[in-house]
Amino acid sequence: MQLKGEWSPSATYAAGDVVILEGNAYHLQKAAAAGTHPKNTLYWGRLDQNLENAVRLIMDAVALGSADVADLIVNNLTTTAKGKILDARQGKALKGMIDKLSARVEALEQKQ
Repeated sequence: MQLKGEWSPSATYAAGDVVILEGNAYHLQKAAAAGTHPKNTLYWGRLDQNLENAVRLIMDAVALGSADVADLIVNNLTTTAKGKILDARQGKALKGMIDKLSARVEALEQKQ
């Protein structure tokens, strides 16, 4: 999964790329010509709402260019419905799992 930011009709995207259009996140499922609109369901799929929120958080955090990006992501992704944040131990454990998952996804992308 490659996060590409806002969709651009002049950009060329590869399968697996994720773009934002009108506040929604879409992923390209197979090769498509430049200008193929994300609402074209033959090529693009809309992300699940929870994954979409995570993608937006990650993109916002990366845009900040902060050294604390990982902490920002963990803190935002671990907020409960009541607005309570997980304790430091739980947050650290979750961050470890996120890091391992990210490494596995990266390894899979390199095999393609």
